[in-house]
Amino acid sequence: MRAGNRRQAGCPARAHRGRGHLPRGDRVPRQRRQRCRVFARGRRSRGSGRCVARDHAACALGPFEGRRERLRPRVLRRRVGSSARVTDLFSLEDRVAVVTGGAGQLGSEIVRGLEERGAHVAVFDIAADRFRVDVTDRSAIARATEEVAQEWGVPHVLVNAAALDSPPDAPAEEVGPFESYPERSFDQVMDVNVKGTFLSSQVVGARMAAEGRGSIVNVSSIYGMLSPVQSLYEFRRGGGEEFFKPVAYSVSKSALYNLTRYLATYWAKSGVRVNTLTLAGVWNDQPEEFIEAYAMRMPIGRMADAREVVGPIVFLASDASSYVTGANLVVDGGWSAW
Repeated sequence: MRAGNRRQAGCPARAHRGRGHLPRGDRVPRQRRQRCRVFARGRRSRGSGRCVARDHAACALGPFEGRRERLRPRVLRRRVGSSARVTDLFSLEDRVAVVTGGAGQLGSEIVRGLEERGAHVAVFDIAADRFRVDVTDRSAIARATEEVAQEWGVPHVLVNAAALDSPPDAPAEEVGPFESYPERSFDQVMDVNVKGTFLSSQVVGARMAAEGRGSIVNVSSIYGMLSPVQSLYEFRRGGGEEFFKPVAYSVSKSALYNLTRYLATYWAKSGVRVNTLTLAGVWNDQPEEFIEAYAMRMPIGRMADAREVVGPIVFLASDASSYVTGANLVVDGGWSAW
């Protein structure tokens, strides 16, 4: 509406009458008169100075309410249909996924689970058969990502599972006291666990953002969320060795939480979701003494099986979690409930 028509600011639009938004003849503040040009779905008459928009609600509503139609949650309906079954939400049919560290014990189970849900999965790993990638090398990640895009399309899913850790049977020089922990070991762990996740997210995530969709899952550990329970390793000390769960692993896994939050907010408007999956210990033929001590500390009474990680991964990768971003999904058998 024009500023000169202040006394007769009512809207004669047929769609506007009877809705209670703005009774005919009421005054309209200047900023709201101008808003009908921007948000109204229709046209503005040139000669009458009155709004003949088909939907005049924007004139009388605030700037965010006026965009109600544009902000309605239509993303999921567009992808899977408003009447989709729950099982359809977990489908990854014809989606493209990249799993770093996918040749390892945990990573290989993640790869198998994603493939079972219909995804095309590329394994980025230094031990991979095809996409042999060092996650600390940005150019290698970029080349492999381009190969994936050429064959299957731009990735929909990135699972950052590549990691270095010092297991309970690691050499003594890697697991000594904090005061003598080697700088070289610290750098190696941080390079793979933090820098590798950063670089993979930077390269693959940028391609996702350009496409306007994607899901990134950063795999962390309870030792990134809580301090390690050093008493679990008493069996090593009983033999005269000084064994402590190293600091580098905890620091590196803790860093992933804020990387997740940063990227979740940074890429939110680009349709890319970013979440953390925090895991407790996964059985991998560790020493029996460690497994027994661990089970005693764990409310559920045992270590996780690698297969039990697949469900949470599929949830975060699929449309089942379409409204989840910046979150930390804790799958720890109750460890953090103590």
